[in-house]
Amino acid sequence: MKRLFFTILFLLLLITGGVLFWQWNVYSEKQSAQSKHISYQVNETVHMEVKGRYIEVEHEFFGLPAGNYQLNFQKSIKPVCQEDDKSCQQSGNQKQNLETNGGTLRFTYKLKKSTSQAFVLNNWAVQLEQVKIGNTRVEITDYSKRSGIWAAGARLIGETEKEKISYYVFEGREGTFPLYYQQKKSKKFEASDVLVYGVSSDRLVQAVQKYEATAPITLIITTAVSPFSSEHLLIGPSVDKLAQVLSKRYYQTHYPFSNKKEQWLQSVIGAYVRDEKPKGKAKQLYEELAKGLTKEQQAAFVSVLKKKRGHEFSAEYLDELLSNVTGLVTHYFELNKVESHKVRPLIFINHAKWLNRDGEHSVVKSVTVRLKRYYLLEQVTEKLGFHSDWVNQHFYLNNGSKTFRLYPGKTVFLYNEKAHSVEGTLLTQFNNQYYISEDYMLKVFNVFVREQNNELELVDLNTLQ
Repeated sequence: MKRLFFTILFLLLLITGGVLFWQWNVYSEKQSAQSKHISYQVNETVHMEVKGRYIEVEHEFFGLPAGNYQLNFQKSIKPVCQEDDKSCQQSGNQKQNLETNGGTLRFTYKLKKSTSQAFVLNNWAVQLEQVKIGNTRVEITDYSKRSGIWAAGARLIGETEKEKISYYVFEGREGTFPLYYQQKKSKKFEASDVLVYGVSSDRLVQAVQKYEATAPITLIITTAVSPFSSEHLLIGPSVDKLAQVLSKRYYQTHYPFSNKKEQWLQSVIGAYVRDEKPKGKAKQLYEELAKGLTKEQQAAFVSVLKKKRGHEFSAEYLDELLSNVTGLVTHYFELNKVESHKVRPLIFINHAKWLNRDGEHSVVKSVTVRLKRYYLLEQVTEKLGFHSDWVNQHFYLNNGSKTFRLYPGKTVFLYNEKAHSVEGTLLTQFNNQYYISEDYMLKVFNVFVREQNNELELVDLNTLQ
């Protein structure tokens, strides 16, 4: 009995294993077929006939391998499919499954034509999901009596106008593209792979080249339809508006900002990488940078911005790049990232080693503003051996033999109770702390800072006399 039991059990396990192997094999074949769909490239041709209120479409796919595909199309159309003149096996509604034998697929369907004076057809065609399209050719035969134009987000191969019909041929890559129609004729301007309708504009052609728009590209200047933007077709009310769209697209592609509220900083970048003229706060930031950087630092900043093209930007990241260029720490863009707030000055912060008389080191803090260095007043006076008190809105300094009275916001100071003056404001406030510039340190205290290998030494000229 035991022997019979184990024999039956062995046979059951063998059968179960065989079934599982068969199911896995079928699943693997389906997955392999689907992966082929993804990597396979086909071509398509679309014939469109414009008749009255409808556009009749005949849409063919060539070079598809045999297998199962999924169709995607708008609810308003009802495509009828044939494969090599035989009806296709379709199932489903808006997203249909389609079984093919590797022949030519032909879909016929109708699009309702808008009665507006102008319109855009977008996402209008039957699509095969997970299929990479190589070349797309669209041929339009228009039987309308109106004398209008057709344009597309693709290259115009040819056009013919006769008494009762007009004929257009467009070719593009990677699938069907948007189409545009208007009832009235429009001036056409062509330069290389740029096609402009509405006005002859060298400026738009230059903008396409400047902002590296993907060619071919069709630009239509009209108010007959709402503004429209795709990779190869732009529609807008004026040359200025279309140029702005090209500019915005360029910066969103090459200098994208993760935070949309900081995107206005792209205008500052544009002033450097495209020699553009920024406006508003962006102009103020750019002018402050021009005053606070040497020519060499500005050139280095331009170079690093161009090298980082395609990186995701932020105010913090701009500060990082600027700090790397100058070798000093700054939070300039972070402090100015809110467009509606007033401009904060460009301040570079430096922490260096201060050489003491006993040979030991301490850390000294300085800031650089508009190429001028300022030192923290408290550290300078302490280094000179002064005791400092805040008395009646001024600093009173005393080292036993000398006294100073320094007044924030004033040009006058007292040395041993005698009045002296400087040309500008003696003390400058940054981040609620008072600093004194190098030239005023020499003017007031007769001292200067000697720097070597990021090591600072305060030299007192009084002791050298």
